[in-house]
Amino acid sequence: GTYAINVSVGEITASVPIYIYSEEDFGNAFPCIRLGEDQNLSIVENDNRYVIEAENSGDYIISFKGKEETFFGIRNVHITSLNGEQIYSDSMQYPYDLILTPSLEGGKKYLIEIEGKEGYQFTLNASKAKEVSHLEILTEPDKTEYIVGTSGEVEDISFSGLTEKVVYADGEEEIIPDNWVAADSRHVKIDHSDVDLTRPGEYQVKVSFGGKSTSFT
Repeated sequence: GTYAINVSVGEITASVPIYIYSEEDFGNAFPCIRLGEDQNLSIVENDNRYVIEAENSGDYIISFKGKEETFFGIRNVHITSLNGEQIYSDSMQYPYDLILTPSLEGGKKYLIEIEGKEGYQFTLNASKAKEVSHLEILTEPDKTEYIVGTSGEVEDISFSGLTEKVVYADGEEEIIPDNWVAADSRHVKIDHSDVDLTRPGEYQVKVSFGGKSTSFT
């Protein structure tokens, strides 16, 4: 709806209109990015906001490919739900190519806000990432045993050598090397929050990718 706020200075009063949108109306106020299709866009001065609707829950691949190589093309990218929940935010300056891999909820719309050099041309593509059916540890880290330390003398945990095998729903397999980045730019997540190197014992390290998880000791 439309509301008004009255602002007074002395005997002078003015009304300032305030517009409150529903999520549906807000989502319809911006261009919609069609999944799986390249969209040729350019940075404009006032508004660079686009809407993407996730058909199914899971990981999505959102790529920005610049038409020229410059560090001042795309500067800031923010992805939020229509109610303002932040999904992704980055303020780095990108040369010309950028790939984001957010996890989105099916049936919901999200707002992509882009800041950069006015007139900069780029291609935006958003698509659903391949479904993962199975994840397994192919090789464990080179080092899995540590000496108990005291505060200030604890070793850093190293996951060098850790590799994973991913089986996708279409039967394709991929070996993810120990930089933990898949071919589609998704990152393997390693959770070692339960490991306490000040206390002896065995601990589980959780490894996740594409909604699937496994672990090693």
